[in-house]
Amino acid sequence: MKLKRLIPSVLSLALVFSLAACGGGSGSANTPAQNETTPAQSETTPAQTEGDGSLQRVLDAGKLTIGAEGNWIPYVYNEDGTGELTGFEVEVAKEVAARLGVEAEFQISDSWDPVLAGLDAARYDIVICGVNPNPERQEKYACSIAYAENPYCLVVNGDNTEITSFDDLDGKLCINSPSSAAGQIAQRYGATTADGDLTAAMEQLNTGRADAHVNNVAAVDAYMDAISKRISEIGVVPVIKLNHPQEDAAPLAHALCAGGVPVAEVTFRAAGAAQAIRLMTEACPDMLVGAGTVLTTDQVDQALEAGAKFIVTPGLDPDIVTYCQSKGVPVFPGCTTPTDYHTANKLGLEVLKFFPAEQSGGLAKIKAMSAPFPMFKIMPTGGISLKNLKEYLSSPVVCACGGSYMVTADLIDNHKWDEITALCQQSVAIVKEVRNG
Repeated sequence: MKLKRLIPSVLSLALVFSLAACGGGSGSANTPAQNETTPAQSETTPAQTEGDGSLQRVLDAGKLTIGAEGNWIPYVYNEDGTGELTGFEVEVAKEVAARLGVEAEFQISDSWDPVLAGLDAARYDIVICGVNPNPERQEKYACSIAYAENPYCLVVNGDNTEITSFDDLDGKLCINSPSSAAGQIAQRYGATTADGDLTAAMEQLNTGRADAHVNNVAAVDAYMDAISKRISEIGVVPVIKLNHPQEDAAPLAHALCAGGVPVAEVTFRAAGAAQAIRLMTEACPDMLVGAGTVLTTDQVDQALEAGAKFIVTPGLDPDIVTYCQSKGVPVFPGCTTPTDYHTANKLGLEVLKFFPAEQSGGLAKIKAMSAPFPMFKIMPTGGISLKNLKEYLSSPVVCACGGSYMVTADLIDNHKWDEITALCQQSVAIVKEVRNG
C-alpha cells in the first residue's frame, strides 16, 4: 500500500460530553471553534458543565461510562491474545476516571457512526475517541480543550497512478465513515465515502473495490506493523499444503485456533491454495491466514483476492517484495546468505524467513548472520519440530518458527483434527515457557 503522507489538516482531539441530552442546550459549550489546520491552544477555556448535574451523577454512580470505537489501533483496540482494551485513548479515559475517583467503564462500538449516537441517547457520559471539536460538534456538545494533534494521510493502492494528492479525490470512492473527521476530509475534496474501518479499507483497496482511504498516520503505521507483531506473539506458524480445501480447510482452521495457533501459511504448492485461504478465513475470520511458496506476482494477486494477510516466498525476489510492498501486504522472503540479507536491508524489510533452516546451518548460522545484520528478526522454517522448537525460540533473533509438524499430510488427510489441536497446544506451551521463563 502506498502511504501518502500528505496532510491537509492537523485535527485537534478533544473529550466530548453530552450537554444537549442533559438539558445544557447548545450554548453550553464555550470552547472557541478550532480551525482544522490550527492546533488548539492550551489556554483555551474548557467547556463548562455547571448546573446540569452530570458530574454529580458520575460521582454518585462511582463510574464514568465512556463511549469509543474499539478497533482504532493504536488508540482504542483489543490487544491480540488477551482481548484487553488498550491504547492511548484508553489511557486518557482511565486517567480522567482516576482523577474523579471513579471506575472507568467502556462501551465500545465496531464503527464510528454509533459512537456519538450513543452519546445522544445517553448510553454513556463521555466520548474519548479522537473526536475533532469542529464547530458543529461544539454547538451540540461540550468539548474539553484539545489534548492532542492528529495528522491525517491519504492511502491508495501502490499501482494507482490517478491519485497523487488529495486534490485527485474528486469523484473517487473512499472507505471512510461519512460522519468521521477522515470522511469529512475526503468529502471536502469531492470523494464519495462508504463506511468501513481501516482493515476493511485496506482489503477493498487491495482488491480494487475502492480508490482511497484517509486515516490517522499513527493508525496506518500501526496497521502495517500489526501482522508481524501478531505472528511474533503467537510464536509458531503452521505451514500447510491442502490438497482438498473444500473438505479440509474449515475443520483445519478450527483445529488450529482451538489449539491456540490462529495463524497459517497456506502454500501454493497445491493447486487449491487460494480456495483454501478463502475458506479458512471464512471459517475463522479472526485468524491470520497467509500465502506461502509464492513465486509470482500473479500468485500474490490470487492470495490477496482470497483474503491472505501476508505473503511468504521461498527465496528473495526483489520484484515480488516490491510488489507486495506496493500492495501494503507484509512479505517474508526466504533468506540464508549475506547477499540475501544485504538486499533485504536495501528493500526495507524487517522480518525474514530463514529457509530451509536446518539444512542451511540452523540456529548457529542464524546467530552468526545476526552479527552484521542485527536489524532483522528471523522466522526459521524447514526442519522445525517439537524437539528443537524451544532451542530456536530461545534466541532473541527469532520472532517465530514455521513448521509442518503439526499439519502433516497424514494428520490432514485422515482428519486427525484433535491431534492437530494437541500438537498446537504443545507448541503454544513451549512458546509460553520460553517467553515467560
